[in-house]
Order: sequence, then structure tokens, then C-alpha cells
Amino acid sequence: MIVEQTLDTLLQDDPNLPSLPYQAYENVPIHVVWTRTPVQLATGFDSVLATRPDVNPLRNTPFVSKQSQQGAAPYRFSGYGGNMSFRSTASSQTATSYEHLDLKGTVSVGGSFLGASGQAAFCRDVYKNRDANKASVHYTQRVGIIRLAEQPVFTTHARRLLYDPRTRDSFRTEYGDYFVAGLCLGADNATLLSSSSDKDVQSEMKDIKVQAKFLFFTKTVYEKHTDEHSDQRSFDLMYSGLDTLRAYQETTRATDEHAYDMAKARAAQSIADGQGLMARVRRVMDELQLVERATLTREQLTQVCRSGLVVELLLMPYGGLKEYAEITALFVPTVPSVRDM
Repeated sequence: MIVEQTLDTLLQDDPNLPSLPYQAYENVPIHVVWTRTPVQLATGFDSVLATRPDVNPLRNTPFVSKQSQQGAAPYRFSGYGGNMSFRSTASSQTATSYEHLDLKGTVSVGGSFLGASGQAAFCRDVYKNRDANKASVHYTQRVGIIRLAEQPVFTTHARRLLYDPRTRDSFRTEYGDYFVAGLCLGADNATLLSSSSDKDVQSEMKDIKVQAKFLFFTKTVYEKHTDEHSDQRSFDLMYSGLDTLRAYQETTRATDEHAYDMAKARAAQSIADGQGLMARVRRVMDELQLVERATLTREQLTQVCRSGLVVELLLMPYGGLKEYAEITALFVPTVPSVRDM
């Protein structure tokens, strides 16, 4: 299968956003957002299929383990030491959606298989948002990565396909051009409030943050503030929330007073979830007994995926492997001898 890459396919809809096909074309490692769907390390991945809405980009594994003929070496967890980041942004222009995007999440928006993740859905909603006033808060926690405990080696069949240039397309068809090299653990939380009216969304967000902080990460109830101009108030508020650990992503526009208060209460809860993100991630890690240099089995890896702790997949290109380079450099074309001519 020969895939023709053009500027249109590499840049897709928006050249300002990171594109999975472009990164794959450059043959560099890729981080893509993930769901709770269990996935095994060393699984093949086709970057071209990942941009299609109707095809699963995961392929067979071309590797075999020295410890298991099933292709599954033990997995090992390495910690980052609890890398936590926080970002708060406010804007008052219609063309500033980029300021509120987590650009890592946009890399997989093009395909529905990866786009089913809450982070990708949240990025789509933020990208399409053209409201004049926006305020957003992002909490990001990264705690470590799970990798293969040993360097994988190609199966005899995979080596045979790679050796001859005439069969390398068959390798791509069966195994893709990338493989799952790591499961990045952590969580993301984001809250966006926006409005097309002239109300001060930044002040609204500030009220919610103060309320959430005051209640020490517990469930919050927004206290409505009224004044003498409340009868002229316009109820036009968009709320988008994301929490990968709780597996929720929601977007709603409030156009009446009841929906307005409900949206702000949901935003307050979302921000409270973000403020407690570090403790929540640590709680899940303790339940899974994830400690530095811990070795996991296939069954334990499935439990980690279903816990919601896998926030990204680390994809590595086959072309970056030493064994791949050695195999593809060995081919010597048959040259007819003088007797055959």
C-alpha cells in the first residue's frame, strides 16, 4: 500500500494546529490522547488510518519477546516525580480560541477512533468556539510512563517483509508505521466559560474559583449575585468541561436563568475537580500499587487502562529502531551474471 502524502493531507484543515500525518511524515515520536480502552504495548499503529473516522488504526504487533512467544514482555513503570502544571487564560476577542487550547490534544482530532477521547472532544469544542469573551483553566498532572521492560525484536515474518523493498508495503499494511512504545500516566482537567454577550466572563470565572477554593475541593453550589440591573441580564453562557480521570467531557450553552445557574454550578465542580487533581491521581496510583520501577503483567496493564490513568499513548516509528535500520540496509538486489545475459 503506497500512501501519497500531499500538503493538503499533511496539514489537514488548519496549518496552525499540529497534524498527526505531518508528524508521522517527519518520522518523529508522537503523543496522542487516549481513552480508557485497554491497549497493549508493542501494538502496531497506522498513522494514516488514524485520521479516518471509520477505521481502527491499531494493527498487529511485529515483535516477539525473549520471555514470551506471545509477544508480551513484562511492563515497567517509571515515575516523573509528579509533574503538575496550571494555566489560566482570559481573552476578549473572537479569534483567540488558540489561547485556550491544549495543542497536544488537537493532534488526534481528525479521526473518530482517537477523537472519542474526552480531551480531543474538548479541543474540538474550544477550537470551534467563536464567542467574544472566554476564560479557561487547565490543570495537568503527569506522573510517569509504562514501557516494555526489554527491547522488542522483530518476528521472523516481520524481518522477511522488511528485508525486501518489494514487500515493505505489506509490512505497513499488517503492522502500520508506528508502535505503542509507552502509556503516559496522569490526568487532565479543563474548564472553559465563554459568552457572545458583553458580560464579564473573567469575573464570573473568578467568582467560581473563589467559591471552589473556599469549599476545599468539595461539591460546590454557586451563590447567585443579583443587583438592580438583574432584570436586564442576558443569559448567554457556554460551559465546556473535561476531566480525564472521571471520564467526562461536557459542553452546554445556557440561554435562560435556570440553565445559566446550572452551567456555573457545573463549572464550579469542574474547577474543584482540577484543584484536587494531584490527590485524586495519587489515590488511583495507590489502588493500583504503582510505585517506581514496578513490574506489571498484561492483566495489570488492562486495569491501569480502565482506571482512566492512561492519558496519552507514546508512539514510536519503526524507522527509528536500530534493528529496522539494520534489516533494511541488508538487502542486496540480484544482479544477472554474464552467463545469463
